[in-house]
Amino acid sequence: AFDWSIANSRLRAKSQVPISLSFCANSIGRHEVNLTIRGTQISNDCLSERHFDLVNLHVSAAIESPAIIMEPNLVQLERSIVLTETLRLEIKLTNPSAVCPIAFCWELSRMKKAFLNSVVSNEQAEIVRGSVDLESGLLQPLETQIIKLSLTPLRVGSIECLLPCRLNDQPDGLTWLQVLFVVVSPNIELETDSIDFGKLRPGQCATRTTYLANPASLSLSWAVKHPQMANAIFSIEPSKGIIKAKCNAKISLAFRPRNVGQFDVEIPFSVDGAPLRTLRLTGEAVQPVVIVEPQELQINEAFLNVPQTIEVNLKNTSAVSSTFRWLQVEDVSEGSVEVSVSPSCGHIGPNKCTIIRVMCTGKALGIFKDVRLYCEVDGLSEPLLLNLSVKVGGLSCRITAPSDGFSPNLD
Repeated sequence: AFDWSIANSRLRAKSQVPISLSFCANSIGRHEVNLTIRGTQISNDCLSERHFDLVNLHVSAAIESPAIIMEPNLVQLERSIVLTETLRLEIKLTNPSAVCPIAFCWELSRMKKAFLNSVVSNEQAEIVRGSVDLESGLLQPLETQIIKLSLTPLRVGSIECLLPCRLNDQPDGLTWLQVLFVVVSPNIELETDSIDFGKLRPGQCATRTTYLANPASLSLSWAVKHPQMANAIFSIEPSKGIIKAKCNAKISLAFRPRNVGQFDVEIPFSVDGAPLRTLRLTGEAVQPVVIVEPQELQINEAFLNVPQTIEVNLKNTSAVSSTFRWLQVEDVSEGSVEVSVSPSCGHIGPNKCTIIRVMCTGKALGIFKDVRLYCEVDGLSEPLLLNLSVKVGGLSCRITAPSDGFSPNLD
């Protein structure tokens, strides 16, 4: 390990000779040696046979493993990262020695990867792919370099990675960087997190359209986790599917209340390995309130075979729309009065009024009561009733003779 040489082997009186010492070791530890320099006197260019010690020198040196300061040497992510999202790290390498340079080399092919406590060997499916911007280099004394590392997870789960950095090409000169993180599956995105269908009447149906988005760079399979939970009051079509990378999927939603009440459900959308996304659906079913005004009509000046038209109002005082249909006239007078209604059917919006024209034609003389008109309204259990009372009289006229005639006046 130690070697030495003397520039001149003759030491003259009151002179000096430099001695060169060199040290080279291939093993770690402390190395020591005792060097003895012996001399003999020279007289008349003749060497004396008597030798004596000139210098006794104890030389020692210690070899330590090369060491660098890695900051940080443990990276533990607080947030989860999405599958195929690249994790980018900046690691600071510092050579603490003021004398010796240190060579380093990242050996990512020997990176150790683990799912929780189960180590995944290199022969098994790859779970993380790593890269480094500066794979190898030389740290001068007291020098600091920033190394940029990238890790791309290929599997979902809690992952531990140990990345080795070899120093000075030594078999046992490895420094490890530990990285801990949780990988989750990419998830779908909802266009909105709630949809309100408003107010409907029982038996009515309202539909809405929304979109699911896949922002990830791989296809995602999704499904409604419990499609039966809405008890068919709310329905979704389709209830499962596959969305290609960077694409959207259209879904249709329907609200079909059967009974009066308020309805509020959360529909969960699931993607394997990702948190549930929920879409809140709300709606209310109310009974329509439709009335006819007036409810009774009395026609006192109807003439035989002369149609007479009157107007009534069909009012919807509720917040839901409905439909109406006038039924055939129930005439207890057996055809003595003909009645027609216009419009005979239609749609009436919330808080709206529709004018109904009722045309009556008397077919016989007399007073006819209890002419009933029924109107069915969707959502009402009983039809509306409009009562008519009609008095039909004959036409009368006065015939007057000319002033120069002899004919009497006839009524």
